[in-house]
Amino acid sequence: MAENAARVVTFLLPPAAAVLLDETDWSVLDHAYGPAVGYPLPPYSSEDPIPDLPDLLRQLSASDPAVRADTLGHVCALAFHQSSFYGVSAVVGRYLAAILDDPRSGESDGAQPSLRVKIIHCLRDFAEDAAWGEHDSPGYSYPELEAFRVIRPELYAAVARYLDDPDAETRDAARAARVPLLETPTLADERNAATVELRGVLADATDRHERATAVLTIGVAWRQDTSACLKDSDPAIRALAALAPACAENPDATRVLLAALANPVAADGWFVRPLPKIRHRYVAGTLFEAAVERTASIDELLPAAVAVLPHLQGQVSFGDYGVGGASRLLSLVPEGVPEHEHELTPDQDAVLTALAASSLWVWGPSRETLPRIKAEDLPHMLNDVHLNEHLDRRSTHPRPGGYSPEPPWLS
Repeated sequence: MAENAARVVTFLLPPAAAVLLDETDWSVLDHAYGPAVGYPLPPYSSEDPIPDLPDLLRQLSASDPAVRADTLGHVCALAFHQSSFYGVSAVVGRYLAAILDDPRSGESDGAQPSLRVKIIHCLRDFAEDAAWGEHDSPGYSYPELEAFRVIRPELYAAVARYLDDPDAETRDAARAARVPLLETPTLADERNAATVELRGVLADATDRHERATAVLTIGVAWRQDTSACLKDSDPAIRALAALAPACAENPDATRVLLAALANPVAADGWFVRPLPKIRHRYVAGTLFEAAVERTASIDELLPAAVAVLPHLQGQVSFGDYGVGGASRLLSLVPEGVPEHEHELTPDQDAVLTALAASSLWVWGPSRETLPRIKAEDLPHMLNDVHLNEHLDRRSTHPRPGGYSPEPPWLS
C-alpha cells in the first residue's frame, strides 16, 4: 500500500460514503489486526504499518484503478478476516454498498472484473458467512456478527439495482449475491417474490446458466421443492435440481445424480461462469458429495465413485466436496478393511483403487505435506494400518517415508 499511496488521487466520495466516514467513531472499532485507527507497531518492528481504515476506504475512490483493486483486498482482509466479523465489519459493508453506484466502480479494462463486480462478490461472501448457522444453529452469534446481519436489507437494496444490469458479469454477480442476502429472515417477502420470478425463469428462459442460477437459488439456497425439474430436458438442470435438500429423500433425484456422475467430465463442462452454491464450478464434486449422502449401498454408488474420484484429481478445493464422500464411500463397505491384498472383496478393491487415484490421497507441497484426508473424515479408518498400506501401494504419489502409524497432524 505504501508504494501506491504517492500516486493516489481521490475524487469526491459518494454522499452516503462520505457521511459514513465522517460520522463513524473509528476510535472505538477494531479490525482483524487491531484498532481501526492508530494501529500500534512494537519498537524496531520490521512490519509495514497498517494504514488507518478510513484512509484505506477513501482509496477505493482513487483515480488509479490498480490502487482501487489493491485497496479492496486490504480492506476485506482487515474487516472480514477468515470469515469472522469485527467491530468495523458492518460499517465497511455499508461503505462498500454505498460506493457501488460510483461510476469509477463500474470501470473495467476488459482484462479484470470491475471494482463493482469485485465488491458485489465480497458482499456475497460476507452474507454467506453471516448466514452460516443462522438456521441450523440459531444460538451461534456474537455482537459483531449480529451487527452485520442487521444491515443485510441495506446491502440487498444496493445489490438489487444490478440484477438486470446490461453487463453480464455484473448481472451474474448481483444474482449470486442475492442468494445469501435474501436468506435474511426480515426479507421473507422479497424472497417469496424472487422465487416466483425465478420459477418463471425456469419455465421460460433458454439460457442454461440463467436457469441453473434459478434452480440452485430456489432449491439449494432457499430449500424449496425443485422436484418438477427432475424431468427437465436439460441434464444439467436435472442434476442441479436434484441437489435441493427437499429432494434428499426422493429416489428419482438420487438416480439423476448418479446418472450425471457417470460422465463427470461432461458435468464439469456444463458451465464456464460461477454459479451460486457451486464453489469453483466443481459441479461433479458437488454432485458426488450429495450422492454419497443419499445412497444406502455400495452397489448403488460404486460405478459413479469409480468414475468421479480419478476425475477430481488436482482440484485443490476438492476437500469441501469429496473428502466426506470418500469417508461415506468406505463406510458403505460393511466388511471393513482386511489385512491381506487377496482378502479384499471386488467392491473394496474398486473403492481403494479409485480413492488412491484421486487427489484425496496425494501428499501436497504444503508445510508438512499432509494428506488431504483428515482424521475426523475417516473415523476408525485412517489409523488402520491395512487401509494405509493398501492405499500406498495403489497411489502413484506415495507418501514420503512410507506409512506412519500416527499422522503428523495428530502428533
